[in-house]
Amino acid sequence: MKIKKAIKELKKGNLHCWREGKKTYWVTDKFLLVKMNQKQFNLFKSKYSSLKRNAYIPDLEVGEKCSTYGMMLDDGGPDFENLFESLDKFRPAKVSDFVFDNDKRVYYSEGFVSVISEDYYQVFEEYECEVNNDDKFSPVAFYKGNGELVGIVAPIELKTNEKESLYSGLDALLNSLEGDTRG
Repeated sequence: MKIKKAIKELKKGNLHCWREGKKTYWVTDKFLLVKMNQKQFNLFKSKYSSLKRNAYIPDLEVGEKCSTYGMMLDDGGPDFENLFESLDKFRPAKVSDFVFDNDKRVYYSEGFVSVISEDYYQVFEEYECEVNNDDKFSPVAFYKGNGELVGIVAPIELKTNEKESLYSGLDALLNSLEGDTRG
């Protein structure tokens, strides 16, 4: 994973952090979720705190969550565990080699197609990905070759008037992509 690219993207927004295990952390801005080890998390904390005024990310105990400004979250914050359980429904997908509108990348799988931010995709470009074909707005889960989850990217949110034309165009593109991969 390109941790410096992840930090660059994550520092733009407000965050939630969760310490899953002794050396495992998850950081999200609600669009990009990144798994970090202790060294990566320490680097992230120092970079984030130096760039965000009054930002403070405390040292976390296993199981603790916090927001950008160090507040401990008892009931708030993302439901990481529920998100991870939903990954059982995901299936292998492919990501396009091309970028369109200079900031979007297509991902597709078995009659399914959607779009993610190119900046977020670049964090995980060397990893395998999976999506939930039952959900038109499925996030993309990225895995190491050994099946270890390293991050999740949410699909681009589109305005209502953009969705219809984009998705009809994407469906046509999917037919073309699937035709190319079968031959």
